[in-house]
Amino acid sequence: MEDNRLTWFECPHLPRELATEAVTDCEGVGAVLRAQGVLVSRLLPARYDGFRVMVRDAQTGAMVGASEWYLNPASGTYHMHPGTLWSACDYGCHGHHQGDVDGTAMAA
Repeated sequence: MEDNRLTWFECPHLPRELATEAVTDCEGVGAVLRAQGVLVSRLLPARYDGFRVMVRDAQTGAMVGASEWYLNPASGTYHMHPGTLWSACDYGCHGHHQGDVDGTAMAA
């Protein structure tokens, strides 16, 4: 961290793509972000300041959601930053699942 900016990099402790999940509605993106964030928080060593989970459309690769997590130094556990969970649905862009019951998203 320099000048109050974070440096983001791919983590050598985790695979680039964590999972492929079926997402059929806007709430599904948030659910995937929470679930995968909790999973990462349990797998990632507590030596990083935080991490970001991004959800991409499996067909186009377009980012359709993200959340950021931080390390609480007092407890040594990761927590989601309040207000950082977002979805393309927040901006009226929800074509990644419209009419596609078999739609998928990748948590990266």
